[in-house]
Amino acid sequence: MNKRKMLLFPSMNCANFESLKDEVLQLDAAGADGYHCDISDGTIFPGWSMGLRDVQAIRKNTKTLVDAHLYVTEPSRIIDQMIDAGVDIIYVFAESEKVIAHTLYKIRGLGKHPGLCIGWNATVENYMALYPLVDYVMVNCTNSFTGKIEKDFYPRLKKLIKLRDQGYDFKILLDGGVSYEVIEETWKMGVDGYAMGTNCLFRKDHTYAESFEIIRKNEEI
Repeated sequence: MNKRKMLLFPSMNCANFESLKDEVLQLDAAGADGYHCDISDGTIFPGWSMGLRDVQAIRKNTKTLVDAHLYVTEPSRIIDQMIDAGVDIIYVFAESEKVIAHTLYKIRGLGKHPGLCIGWNATVENYMALYPLVDYVMVNCTNSFTGKIEKDFYPRLKKLIKLRDQGYDFKILLDGGVSYEVIEETWKMGVDGYAMGTNCLFRKDHTYAESFEIIRKNEEI
């Protein structure tokens, strides 16, 4: 039986922007599989996040994957800019566009990987028509208002994993509130990877290399 490979994407909104190049080089050396970039226009998520030049700087200093998690209304407006900046995977919310399938087809047509974002309060069954169109599904673990994982999160995640295992061809990654404990539990369930923030990577008690080593021990389970 082949050992599963965990996909680990540092969430770069948590990085030190004063030395972004050094951050990328250190994370590459630690074993990052890619970089997770939150892009917000303030309409879906309260507040702004990373910008186009941040994405370009990351792309310039790594050969691994770069994703863009678009908290943006009508994301089709900026798909071309994201791709020109070097993004490989583009996540969009189904609710962000009148016909989000058009945007997903556009991403794939431009040679990149379409991804679907599922919010903390979303129903897995709502997106049945979209799962065949995407390569990745990013699930937000925590309530955006409380910052806590809701009781129904794990049952909903089990439903999504079951759907994928019935023949869909997408990988499941988690974002928000991803701790060592969450990784250990959900990896056993069948999750493929994680956007790594302050709970498991950008913390003062471990170096990046130490955090990656701790997390990758789960691959042996």
